[in-house]
Amino acid sequence: LAERTYAVPGLADSVLARSPPRNVRPKSADLVALLQTGALDYALVYQSSARNAGLRWLELPAAMNLGDDSSAAIYATASVRIPGRTRGDTVVVTGTPIRYALSIPVAAENATSAEALVVFLITRRGRAILRASGLDVDVAPLVVGEGAPREVRDALVARTVRADTAH
Repeated sequence: LAERTYAVPGLADSVLARSPPRNVRPKSADLVALLQTGALDYALVYQSSARNAGLRWLELPAAMNLGDDSSAAIYATASVRIPGRTRGDTVVVTGTPIRYALSIPVAAENATSAEALVVFLITRRGRAILRASGLDVDVAPLVVGEGAPREVRDALVARTVRADTAH
C-alpha cells in the first residue's frame, strides 16, 4: 500500500531488508519498550500504543493506514504472507480495515462485572475515554454472533434508538 501511495516501487522490500528478525516482535508492547530504551529508532505500531507510551508518531495516509472504511477496497488489494501454525506452513492475510473486538467468555468468573464494563464502554462517557486513549470507536457498535448478555443487547438498542431520534 505504501508503494502505491508514495509511488515508490520496491519500498516494501527495502523496508523488510532493513528489518532484521531480532527487531520483529509478536507484541507491539515489546517494540514500544525497545523504542523507549533507545534500542530502536522507529517501529510500526498502532497510534494508540504510541500515544499511551508518550511516543511521537507519524500518521499514515488513509489509503494505507487500515483505519478508513471507505478505503476497504484499496486495502483488499494488498496482502502479506505470514507463518502458519505448523513449520513450513504460511497464511496469506489480505488488507482490511482494522477493528477491535470485545468478548465476554461464556464461563467468565465475574460475568456480571464484565457485562457492566461492556455496557459502560458503549456509553458516551466510555467511548470518550477510549477515544482519549487513542482508540477510535464505531458510532454504532454491533453484536456479532449469538449469546450476548441481555444488558449489552439492551444498551446497544437504547443507543441506536437515541441516535436515530437525535437527527
